[in-house]
Amino acid sequence: MKQFRLKWLLLSLITITFIGCTTYYFKDDLNSILGVENVEIESKTIYDEFGGMQGEKIVLEEYKLSDKTISEFTNNIASQKEFKYKDKPIKWQKIPIVTTYQKALSRIIDYKATDSELYIKIEQIKALIQMPNTYYSLVFDEGNDAYVQLFVFDLKTKTLFTIDQQM
Repeated sequence: MKQFRLKWLLLSLITITFIGCTTYYFKDDLNSILGVENVEIESKTIYDEFGGMQGEKIVLEEYKLSDKTISEFTNNIASQKEFKYKDKPIKWQKIPIVTTYQKALSRIIDYKATDSELYIKIEQIKALIQMPNTYYSLVFDEGNDAYVQLFVFDLKTKTLFTIDQQM
């Protein structure tokens, strides 16, 4: 009986640890990514996948933002197209995506996710990057293709998708 309680307690602690460990990769940087002073998040969801022979990973976060945040973003983007994010320029552009970015973009949109929810979200983003009233920004280093970050902002649904892929 004592062993059963100990196993139950250990299983409970492990479960609580995993449930409480959801951390958002971009959450603290959203204000610099969007070029706004204060980001108001209505809801957020994270999808991720780690593994592969080379230790690749992909993290996709979905943020529903407030009307106030969207208004500030659109006002700022009208006057300034570039913001600083971790010493890298964030250049927001309207769809369609510039063809010189296709190689970096294909690393994300051609990713074969094994997680079904992540796969569905990537397919949703593929459709979004064909729609008007959508903004995007790609952050990558042409000399080092170890990582690519894609930001897609759908103003119609007030949804920001942030994606980080590393190899």
